[in-house]
Amino acid sequence: MRMKRAVALVCRSKPELDGIAYVVDSISAYADSSVELPLAKACVFGSSKLLNRIWNSTVDLESNVRGVWSVRKLLQKAYKLYGKLQFTLCLLEAVKINNVEIIQWLFDRFPDYG
Repeated sequence: MRMKRAVALVCRSKPELDGIAYVVDSISAYADSSVELPLAKACVFGSSKLLNRIWNSTVDLESNVRGVWSVRKLLQKAYKLYGKLQFTLCLLEAVKINNVEIIQWLFDRFPDYG
């Protein structure tokens, strides 16, 4: 969230960008590559904030542009096998680091796999 605040602050200094929310979202997503981490790799850090950032970051998912690829697009319902894989790998990481909060986060986001 700090990245988004920083981008919003910079955009406010540019009158032509001030108040255009999608510009702030797009620049923030571009500048913060952590949202492109696969969930299993993010789980290694044991941070539910990072997992939420990845899960909730949808700026490029709303685009109808063909050819735009994203790890986050694979988490959509249409790609169930990828979701199952990430759930399983993330669950293994959470168990390794003994992080019950991450395990709960996984079951909240993937109720069909529990």
